[in-house]
Amino acid sequence: MRREDENESPRIYHGSRNLLLGVVLILVGIAVFFKSLGIFPYETERVIFSWQMLLIAIGVIMVTNFRSRIGGLILILIGGFFLLEEFSGLSGEMRSLFWAFFFILIGLVIIFRAFRMPVRRRYWHGPVTDSLDYIDEVAILGGSEKRINSQNFCGGHVTNIFGGSTFDLSDARLAPGKHVLDVVSVFGGFKLIVPSDWNIKLEVTAILGGVSDKRSRINENLSEERVLIIRGIAIFGGGEIKNF
Repeated sequence: MRREDENESPRIYHGSRNLLLGVVLILVGIAVFFKSLGIFPYETERVIFSWQMLLIAIGVIMVTNFRSRIGGLILILIGGFFLLEEFSGLSGEMRSLFWAFFFILIGLVIIFRAFRMPVRRRYWHGPVTDSLDYIDEVAILGGSEKRINSQNFCGGHVTNIFGGSTFDLSDARLAPGKHVLDVVSVFGGFKLIVPSDWNIKLEVTAILGGVSDKRSRINENLSEERVLIIRGIAIFGGGEIKNF
């Protein structure tokens, strides 16, 4: 969770990230243009326009977002491994070594995340319903549904890669001030169910995806004293905000 204050520079943060996204899209356009002209050799074309290279490109974009570096590195590793396996060939021993290293890395990441959790915050650790003030959720090739009834909700971080997460915050209350929920959705998404009086601002960069506020009822006079800012990136994925 990041508390918004006067010392932060969100415009610079989003400007640099959007600059990289723009550069990546330009490079993709140039590659497609060269492909249409038949400039690329066949083998080069197979590599550039493969699903493995797509994972690597998405991973590079995610790494530029500090809070998405772990997920980005995972996609780069997976894409790079299958790219080498298909176009260069890997021995059975090398494949075994890669997956051993991969699972060790994931384990170390989980342990690191557990030890770096501040004591003053309460995190989800199992129950379907909890009063946590801060969420730190990672869903890869899976999903989860949680009901949160915190009366001092402060945002958090949600990553969905080929997976999804649903958070029911109908009975929760935002803490005073501005708070950030960082989201990363890659071939996956999230759903937030929130009260109609929550002031939510969307600042998500979307590529073939999106995040939308689909609440059927939103109070006209939303308080600026309690604000939840949803930031992040959605690539072939997204999210939605709803209420009952």
